[in-house]
Amino acid sequence: MTEKLKPCPFCGGTKTATVATDIFDEWSDSVVKCSSCGAKGPPCSVWPKAEEMWNARKTEEKGGDN
Repeated sequence: MTEKLKPCPFCGGTKTATVATDIFDEWSDSVVKCSSCGAKGPPCSVWPKAEEMWNARKTEEKGGDN
């Protein structure tokens, strides 16, 4: 992990991880996923960018289909 991940903007959970969206595809994207509610950040081609995008999300976002 390149930087500390912020809590989930949906549930406030702190159990988050950067994961590959398809571990069997060498070109898979990386996303940050909340282990508490299952929310995912936007898919990115590299882990540091996925973490940056997760941390850039607004904490007041609620609901949605993430």
